[in-house]
Amino acid sequence: MKVFNFQLHSVEKIIEFNRTCESIFAHQKILEEEINKLSNLLERKKRMIDLKIFEEKWDWQLNS
Repeated sequence: MKVFNFQLHSVEKIIEFNRTCESIFAHQKILEEEINKLSNLLERKKRMIDLKIFEEKWDWQLNS
C-alpha cells in the first residue's frame, strides 16, 4: 500500500498562489473557449461536406 504525504499550506500561501496564477487561469479559459469555437466550426464544416457529398450522390442517382 502506498503512503501519500500531503502538505497543507497556509491560507496566505494559497491566496498568493491564486493571485500569481490568476492571469494564467484567465488566459487558459480564453484558450479553452477558442478551442471550443474552433471545434464547433470544424464539426459544422464536416456536416456541410457530408451534406454536399450526399447531395451529389443523390443527384447522380436521380440523373442515372
